[in-house]
Amino acid sequence: MRITATRLAQWQSATPDTEGNFTMENLAPGTWQVFATRGDSFTARSVERAVTIEAAGAEEFVELPFERGLRLTGQVLAAGEPLVGVHLRAQHLGRERAAHAEVDQEGRFELDGLEAGSYRLAVSSPSGGTEYRSIELQTDLDGLRIDLQPEAILSGIVLDATTGLPLRDVYLTAGDAAGMAVLARADDDQAVYRSARVAGNDFSANGGRFEIHLGPGAERLWVTSDGYQGALIPLNIAPGQRQEGLVIRLQPEQPVEP
Repeated sequence: MRITATRLAQWQSATPDTEGNFTMENLAPGTWQVFATRGDSFTARSVERAVTIEAAGAEEFVELPFERGLRLTGQVLAAGEPLVGVHLRAQHLGRERAAHAEVDQEGRFELDGLEAGSYRLAVSSPSGGTEYRSIELQTDLDGLRIDLQPEAILSGIVLDATTGLPLRDVYLTAGDAAGMAVLARADDDQAVYRSARVAGNDFSANGGRFEIHLGPGAERLWVTSDGYQGALIPLNIAPGQRQEGLVIRLQPEQPVEP
C-alpha cells in the first residue's frame, strides 16, 4: 500500500504499518488530496480523501477505507499439468479496466478487488497463443480450473517465390479466420493484432525456417514481410498434432510506377 498527499506542487508519501496506520509530518496549512493506492500498475486500486490542515502543526486524522471487492482464484493447466509462464487478463464486460495476474510455479493465480459482473478471461500461454473463458462473478470464486488444450506445432520454411532463396525475419501469425482476414487488410497492424484472437506467432530464422506453437483457434496463418506481398494460408491442425514441412513462397511486391 502506498499513501501519497498532494497540494499544488507539494507532495509527501508514507507507508502504513501492519495496523494500517501512517503519519505525515510538517505539511503546510491548506487542503491536501490524500491517496491510498494498492497493487501494481495493471491492477492498482485507489481511495482518495481531501484533508484540510487549518494551521501549521495542527493534527488531522483521515480514514481511507478500501472495499475488499470480490476474489477470483484458480489454476491453469495443460493436459492436466500445471502450466508455468502464463498471463491471465480478466476483462469486466462494460468496463474499460481489466485485472491482470501471473500464475505461480503450480499454475495458480489470484485476483481480488473485482466488481461483480460478467468477465472475459484471456489466458496467454508462453508460445503467444490465447484461450478465452467467460465467467459470471457475483460472489468470491475459488478454485476455478482452466485446462488448456495441448499445443499443436507447425513448422516449415519461407522462400522468395522468384529466387527460391530462404527469407529471414518473416512474421507469421496464426489465429481465427475473421481476425487474420482483418489483419491482412489492416493499415494499423498493431491495433488489429491486439484485438485479434492470436493462437501463436513466430519469425522465420536463418534458412527461412520457423516453428510455431499453436493454441486453439488456429484457422488461418498470416505471413508478412517488408518488400513482399502477404500470404493468408488456411490451416487444419488439431490440438497436440505436429505438422512439418510447410513451404511458403512469398511474392515480391511490384515496384510502383512513377
